[in-house]
Amino acid sequence: MADDRAAHGYLRSDAAAKDDWILKAYRELGVDVVNVSSHDLRYFSQVSKRSPNEPLLNRLVSANIGSESPVAQTLHPYIIRDIPARRVKTAKRIRVALIGLTETDPPPPTGFKIADPAEAAKLKAIEAKHKADVVIVLAKVSTQEAARIAREAPNVDVIIDGNGETFTPPVYVGRTLIVFTPFETRMLGELRFYRNPAGQFSTWQRFIALDEAAIPEDAAIKELVDAANNAEIQARNNSKGLLSQWLLGGKGQTRDKTEQSESSGYVSSAACNKCGHRGRPFPRRDCLYQT
Repeated sequence: MADDRAAHGYLRSDAAAKDDWILKAYRELGVDVVNVSSHDLRYFSQVSKRSPNEPLLNRLVSANIGSESPVAQTLHPYIIRDIPARRVKTAKRIRVALIGLTETDPPPPTGFKIADPAEAAKLKAIEAKHKADVVIVLAKVSTQEAARIAREAPNVDVIIDGNGETFTPPVYVGRTLIVFTPFETRMLGELRFYRNPAGQFSTWQRFIALDEAAIPEDAAIKELVDAANNAEIQARNNSKGLLSQWLLGGKGQTRDKTEQSESSGYVSSAACNKCGHRGRPFPRRDCLYQT
């Protein structure tokens, strides 16, 4: 989510407008789980206050974001999804646990706290492993932090890390596979799981280049993106308009004070600017510089 803030620390109106449309897109596309990072928390905490019945709030996960206030929203540490078998109808369904983790920076808004992600992963992965066949961590952490999580939480099968730093190939740390979301979403990462007769899983991953020639735009999604861009621009223009009005109002107050000072018999700064003798060695008799 966009996290651009004004000087007072609140989300800018154009950032909030963009986030509203991202939320709508997640809802319409049927996204199952959304990991809440430290950058997303400020927006989602606002949504929980103004729209407590928003369906997507039940799909937010974070194992290391906690609540310090009774009014702050408590997030699910993980969500378990039942995945039907694709090829064999009689095969057992696969239960997948998805744990959310985030970095500790930037600091959370009032009412929330962020714990150590590796420690939270270790505790929740043990719990989730008893309920699910596969444990996946959705993380917004650095590459180094993802490796530390894998070392300290061996019950995690896969870490999907949205660090956004650069293109990083998949790596194994112990038995845990770490895959990274492609930089700037220029490619789509795909991770597939295959179960053998013994119930064990192997994985296969690839990156799909989002090339316009190979993958044409979806008309409905393009319409949604255009509407989101227009809403963001409109919100930004509204903010500029309010700022202009405020500045004009301030100048008007200054002008009123100047007129009041002149009517009260005091020489104003405006009169000095009109004088033309400022800084001359021999000013006129009525010039302010004589005093």
